[in-house]
Amino acid sequence: MVIVLDSEEDPSTAMSALASVCQRVREDFGVIIKIEAEADTIAPAGDMGYPAGAKFAKKSYFVASIDYPAEHRAGIADQAKTGTFVYLKSGMIKQLSFSTKGYKAKYPDFPNQSTVDQFFDSAQFEAYRDLGWSSVEMMASAFGLDAAATADDFVRRLTGAPPFAAPAPSAPAG
Repeated sequence: MVIVLDSEEDPSTAMSALASVCQRVREDFGVIIKIEAEADTIAPAGDMGYPAGAKFAKKSYFVASIDYPAEHRAGIADQAKTGTFVYLKSGMIKQLSFSTKGYKAKYPDFPNQSTVDQFFDSAQFEAYRDLGWSSVEMMASAFGLDAAATADDFVRRLTGAPPFAAPAPSAPAG
């Protein structure tokens, strides 16, 4: 499983960094990240609300599949494998608090403000904190996870994999 948290300055939701990564891993490693219509759900749409003129995305994330090529080692060919790709993008979603939407009203370039200024005031910090929290909460809720869920629960829910079991400690020699 690959999880990507994208908070680049991207006011047009061009996702150029994601497109570049997909191209590079395909060219360099033969790995294909299958992003199709899933990406449309994180693009701001005509679904407007407060503040006036703000556009909201349907979701803050999407899930896609990854195709890994078969490996050839020492003359033995392994089968091709698949994986899961989870992508979260900073964007306006309806679930944000009123104060975060108010921050957007005051600063229209939120959440795509320049990353040159790394010294956030408390209002800016809170707006981005709420954005991250609300985005992850939206995704967790969609997968039926609650506050008590673990990372293992998340992986199992997305991939259907069995629970991770740490190897038992070996007995001391002697």
